[in-house]
Amino acid sequence: MASPSGPRPIIIDMDRLSRTGESNEGDLWTKHSIYKVPMFHPNKNAFEPKLVSIGPYHYGKPHLRSMEEHKLRALHQHLKRSNKPINDYKMILDDILQNLMDSYEQLDNIWRDRDTFLELMILDGSFLLELLGSYSGIIKDYDINDPVFSYQGSVNMLHYIVSDALMVENQLPLVLLERLLGVESDTMMEEEKIYKSLNELVVGFFIPSMKPVPDIGGGLHMLDLVRKGMILGPPAKTSRRLPSAVIRSASDLHDAGVEFKRSETKSIRDITFSNGILSLPVFIVDGGTASFYLNVLTFERLHPSIGHREVSSFIAFMYGLINSEKDARLLRSLELIESTIGSNEYIADLTEELARDMYFDPFSPLCEVRDALDEHYVKSTKRWSRILREWRSNLMQNYFKNPWTLISVVAAAFLLGLTMTQTYYTALGYYRKNSNS
Repeated sequence: MASPSGPRPIIIDMDRLSRTGESNEGDLWTKHSIYKVPMFHPNKNAFEPKLVSIGPYHYGKPHLRSMEEHKLRALHQHLKRSNKPINDYKMILDDILQNLMDSYEQLDNIWRDRDTFLELMILDGSFLLELLGSYSGIIKDYDINDPVFSYQGSVNMLHYIVSDALMVENQLPLVLLERLLGVESDTMMEEEKIYKSLNELVVGFFIPSMKPVPDIGGGLHMLDLVRKGMILGPPAKTSRRLPSAVIRSASDLHDAGVEFKRSETKSIRDITFSNGILSLPVFIVDGGTASFYLNVLTFERLHPSIGHREVSSFIAFMYGLINSEKDARLLRSLELIESTIGSNEYIADLTEELARDMYFDPFSPLCEVRDALDEHYVKSTKRWSRILREWRSNLMQNYFKNPWTLISVVAAAFLLGLTMTQTYYTALGYYRKNSNS
């Protein structure tokens, strides 16, 4: 703090204030697609790459430096195969360089240097293209035991590579990969054909079960493409009403007569409730589930123009269903949860962790599914309550209307109990007598 006799501190810089008023910050916010996760996030470790840095946010960290040699190998092979000098790649990226830089919400001063930033983009972009091409079988330049670019060689680290490449802080703009792919192919392919080819590489690598790879359009980065693969399907209808307060657990719904079955597709949009049947896509739980969903959920939260937060609504919905170990056991028995790790209790804890601070998008079509389930549950509960009340009323009116009738029933039950006790002890005495003889 300045001393009373010192210069007055500048709280509001009027020149900067006027410049701020003239700038259009909204345009810049729409360009951001790769974000820094706030330090106060309760699962901050889920956003820290374990093996490889991609992009500027984690470059140079000590535990990630061993992969830099493999990145250089990838760049060497990439340039050798394309038979293009690196300057060709720099030229093709020059006109979009500012857009690439604007994709990042935060950039340290070192990355404000255009040449430094451009070299990082080419290095990491080549690495990803070599990785995707090798695992798709298109690229066959690497030895079968290569520790990174062959399935056999990288079996011990593939899990970490996949996990790191789907972290929200560890992304490259997809337009960068499209440009690099276009230079390597040495063709004047239309932009649509380039991104379709890239989509096949990305989705084929991260979602190998999705074959043939459908047309999911363009994307911002690889995490965005995989997210689009999850919600593939016809555009969901927008809900026009506020959601109900709760969603009933799977066990409560099952007790209320709701039947469960698999959806016809794997899309998280394919959740319906009709004629007492709730259709759900299979929820897969493995070693990378927590990290993947946390990064997708965080991306949906941080990216303002994401549209409907469909993955967030899906996780909130699943957390409502899987409210306890009992619910997880039920859905696993119905083959609606496939888990390669952990117990039923672990699955329930996982959904609770993922759903922390999550909420339904108020315009999500899942709101209508949840309301319909709640309505079914309330009606079913009221129906059984009414049946119980009617049964009790009929019992009292027809059998216990006269108090002497109730006394007679109690007396008869007492005498029956005495008779059974006497029979038990008689049989016991007979058994002991025969045993002693």
